[in-house]
Amino acid sequence: MAFKQMSETEVDDLFSMERVMRIGFEANGERYLVPLGFIWHGGALYAMTTHGRKTGMAAANPQVSFQIDTSARTSIFSWHSISGEGTFEIVTDSKELEAIAPLLVARFPDMPDWMQAEYAEKQEQGHVVFVRIRPSQMTGRKSEPA
Repeated sequence: MAFKQMSETEVDDLFSMERVMRIGFEANGERYLVPLGFIWHGGALYAMTTHGRKTGMAAANPQVSFQIDTSARTSIFSWHSISGEGTFEIVTDSKELEAIAPLLVARFPDMPDWMQAEYAEKQEQGHVVFVRIRPSQMTGRKSEPA
């Protein structure tokens, strides 16, 4: 097995194929890893979530790590993976929200009814937030037969 750098095209393909990223937070002596659905848009990762542990930790330390891979689809022995670090920010600009909200919703047409209802309720209560990670560094690697 050989590990190789991914090309820019392979990185873009992975961003369009995969829908879940893992984000690592670290603040106040605590670490937390969480999966979130995402889109890649304009050089940033965007997600929709609710206020809670992750947003609290990000408020204390907005520097996060992230990882996206194909292993669930391709196996642990043949994968493509993007890892990086960046700044976690809550999106507040209305024009930016208007651009990304429909893209995130369209990315998950298979969202179950119960989850749609739960998010609608949380959104009505003002608990839903859109977040952005602007990567400061990012690496794409793949595992292939030698």
